[in-house]
Amino acid sequence: MKIDFVDVMRSFYKKSERRGWTRKDLIYLRKYIVERLRGKKFLFLVAEVNNRILGYATGSIGKKDHRGRKHGEIDEIFVKKNFRGGMVGTVLLNHLIKAMKKLGVGDFEAEIAIGNERSKKLFRKFGFYEHSLIFVKKK
Repeated sequence: MKIDFVDVMRSFYKKSERRGWTRKDLIYLRKYIVERLRGKKFLFLVAEVNNRILGYATGSIGKKDHRGRKHGEIDEIFVKKNFRGGMVGTVLLNHLIKAMKKLGVGDFEAEIAIGNERSKKLFRKFGFYEHSLIFVKKK
């Protein structure tokens, strides 16, 4: 199924008022998407049933590594709360990986917040493993 990115963003914008998103939130989202698109191929998949969005997944494809393989990043997988624990996240991740492989991606990575056990379990199911730990210092 082909998704029109502009229509998806319009849909999110219309629904944002009901979600309590501010204009600042939407500007941040737009900047995030533009940055992800710059210099990379970007994939945006939406899980939808009966015109109802259940979740989405985003991924980007970077430059080739020293072995000549394209690098893929699973940027985000989001499933609405009342649909979590089903197969929505699994289906999204499966389709995203397949789409990226068709575009020549060899290696994948995903950054998951510490304590997000549900996401860790999902990624492990697809053969991902923990590789590094990121340390952050705030002002």
